[in-house]
Amino acid sequence: MQSTVDKNALRGLGDLGIIADDRALPRLIAEKVAHAIVDGSLSPGQRLAEVELAELFGTSRTPVREALQLLSHEGLVELIPRRGARVVQLSPEGVHGAYVCRAAIFGLASRLVAEHANPGEHRTLEVICADMERHLSGADVGSFFDSCIEFGDEVLSMAAVPHLTQLARSLRGAAAFSLDRVSVQSQRASVVLDHYRSVVDAIEFGRSYDADQAMRRVQAEFGDWLVATQFDDRDQDLVPIATLVVDSAKK
Repeated sequence: MQSTVDKNALRGLGDLGIIADDRALPRLIAEKVAHAIVDGSLSPGQRLAEVELAELFGTSRTPVREALQLLSHEGLVELIPRRGARVVQLSPEGVHGAYVCRAAIFGLASRLVAEHANPGEHRTLEVICADMERHLSGADVGSFFDSCIEFGDEVLSMAAVPHLTQLARSLRGAAAFSLDRVSVQSQRASVVLDHYRSVVDAIEFGRSYDADQAMRRVQAEFGDWLVATQFDDRDQDLVPIATLVVDSAKK
C-alpha cells in the first residue's frame, strides 16, 4: 500500500467553498476525492490518511472519516481494519461484471427518461454531447471523461428514481481509470460519442426501447475499453459486454 496521500494529485481539491450546512461536508469531501479517483489522479492501492485529508480540506477528521465511509459504499475506497483506507484495486473481471450491471441500470434510466421526458429536455444532453465532441477534437481526455460522467448523472437525475441513483453510485469504483493509459483519439471514443447521440435522439422522440439499447451500448463500450487499457494481465477470454447486455438484433 502506498504510504501517503499525494498532495500534488489533490492540488486544488481542498477548496470546499462556503458550506452552509456542516451535514453536507462529508458528501462534498467524498465528491472531491471521488473525482480524483475516477480520473486516475489517485492511484489504485494508494493510502488515504484521515489526518492528511483533514489537513488538506481544512476540517476535523470526523467529516473525512464519514466521507471515506461513503466512498467505501460506492466501491471507490477499501476500508481495512487497523490500517485505514486506500483507493480500491480493481480486477479485469470486477470491471467487466460491474459494467454489465451499469448497462442495465443506465439503460433503464434512459428508457424511463424517454418515456416521460418533457419537450426540449433532451437539449441538456445535446449540449453535453457537443462538449464531448469538442474535447475529442482537442484530445482532452480528462474533460472528455468528465462529460461522459456528467451525461450519466444527468440521465439519472431526469429519471428521478433514487434507487437507480444509489445502485449507480455503488458501482462508481468500476469507472476509475488511469488517464495516461487512455487515448481520447481512440476509435472507441468516437464510437462512444455516437452511442450517446443515439441516446439523445431516442429520448427526443420518445423511443424508450432505443434509448435503453443505446445506453447499454455506451456502457458496454466503456467497460470493454477500460478492461483493454487498464490491465496488463486481463483475461483474454472475457466475453464482450455488448454480447451480454444488448439485444442481439441491436448489436
